[in-house]
Amino acid sequence: MVKQPDYIPSTFIEPMIRYLRSLDWREKSDVTDSLTGELLSIRGVPSLGAAEYCELLDRVQSVDDSVALGLKLGLMAEPRDFGIVGYLVLSCGNVGQALGRYRRFQQLLQGGLRSWVETEGSVLRIHWSQQSANTPIALEYSAGVFISLCRALVGRQFSPSRVGLPFDKPDISDGVNGCLYDTVVGCPVVFSCPSLFIEVPARMMAMRIATSDPHLRQLLETQASAMLQSPDSSTDDFGEFFDALQTHIVSSMKDGELSAEAVAKGMGIPLRSFYRRLSENGHSFRSVLADIRLRLAKQYLADPNLSQSDVSFLLGYSEQSSFIRAFKVWTSVTPGDYRATIQAKK
Repeated sequence: MVKQPDYIPSTFIEPMIRYLRSLDWREKSDVTDSLTGELLSIRGVPSLGAAEYCELLDRVQSVDDSVALGLKLGLMAEPRDFGIVGYLVLSCGNVGQALGRYRRFQQLLQGGLRSWVETEGSVLRIHWSQQSANTPIALEYSAGVFISLCRALVGRQFSPSRVGLPFDKPDISDGVNGCLYDTVVGCPVVFSCPSLFIEVPARMMAMRIATSDPHLRQLLETQASAMLQSPDSSTDDFGEFFDALQTHIVSSMKDGELSAEAVAKGMGIPLRSFYRRLSENGHSFRSVLADIRLRLAKQYLADPNLSQSDVSFLLGYSEQSSFIRAFKVWTSVTPGDYRATIQAKK
């Protein structure tokens, strides 16, 4: 499911929670504890509006107004906070391949997000522009999470060559080490730029990724492609719930946690309310799950590079035989017969 321009994945709340928890006890207060509790209560929702996201960042800043707070928050991000995109880039062979997959599937993180790359001598410059979440702290945060992802890819404390921020430089300096922004990210930070950018040495693109897994990469890329090609979000209240439900189901397939209880809990919705919203609109969880699995199964079976065991894994089945039985119930033919029919038409 492609995120609409004003929505941000709620997994990006996690670094805020980690940061608040990391504060020294002398810096904590009832307000800090209350905000942490609120963040914990909403992190299970698949996405949140950009305005709400920016408000949460502002509230974190209200309890800890330190310099370059957005960068500090972003640097606490982990690959899992990027969802399927994070797992996909970690499975790539080298950083260049990972960057290509990141840019291809960035719409799964935030609709309206655009990136482009420039090469200048031995330097690679990655630019971003985003239609929403354009406050200074949100822009800092975007830079920080990308640097954190790069560090996870190369497996060490990587620092860019330079970071560019598209807002005026704050009138703050530590008086000894220059701009505190430089100290936080370990490289020069420039301000008032036309766009957000991060510069890295071009040679970094050839660096190997320790967690590379070609087979897993193929499976996750297929899954991400299916999510990217899903129908656009609805605008009515139930439509938003239903789209969020479908997104959560597809994202959860890799873990096999596809019971109604697990999905409702992941969405932060009481199970009774979850069932009621579906039944009031003529749906059941079982029928929604079956419909998604059938649509994805047909797409996956059309890919000759995926085996039937790959397809059953992508759909969240623990055993291939369970997938075969379900597919025959849905279509009256086995997955093998369906694939053979598709190939015969080509």
